Amino acid sequence: MLLVYTDGNVQLNHGGTEMGQGLNTKVAQIVVQVLQIDSASIQVTATDTSKVPNTSPTAASSDADLNGKAAQQAAEIIRQRLVDLLCRLYSCVPDDIAFCNGVVRVGEHHFTFAQVAQMAWLNQVPLSAAGYYRVPGIHYDRDAGCGQPFYYFVYGAACA
Repeated sequence: MLLVYTDGNVQLNHGGTEMGQGLNTKVAQIVVQVLQIDSASIQVTATDTSKVPNTSPTAASSDADLNGKAAQQAAEIIRQRLVDLLCRLYSCVPDDIAFCNGVVRVGEHHFTFAQVAQMAWLNQVPLSAAGYYRVPGIHYDRDAGCGQPFYYFVYGAACA
């Protein structure tokens, strides 16, 4: 769940469990990349089933995949809404709009991300979105004890 506020700040709620593996940072970085905003403007909240219900367990790096792709999808939904609004307001096409380092260029006009969020709010464009990601190709038959329960496997070794 991604919430954009009219001051340009973003609240990110996801279903992953941060336990030192950097999950919150990874998911926030994905949103930063899609919206092209400063990472300091994102607040990642603690996992809470009242906001993101029915989450998956944390295992085998699946949290970064599941929550990262869901956050990407939510950010892309919001970005597309902003692009559609700007196209309508400035009579342009999506290719005339660029998000880069907290600035949104619309033809010859330049706005901060916060200014665009304010425009969206004033024009009744939703500034929240939910993303969902389903890993392709995974399946597992518990009775038979076979299948592909994860999208990929990572192996490592350590020597001391």
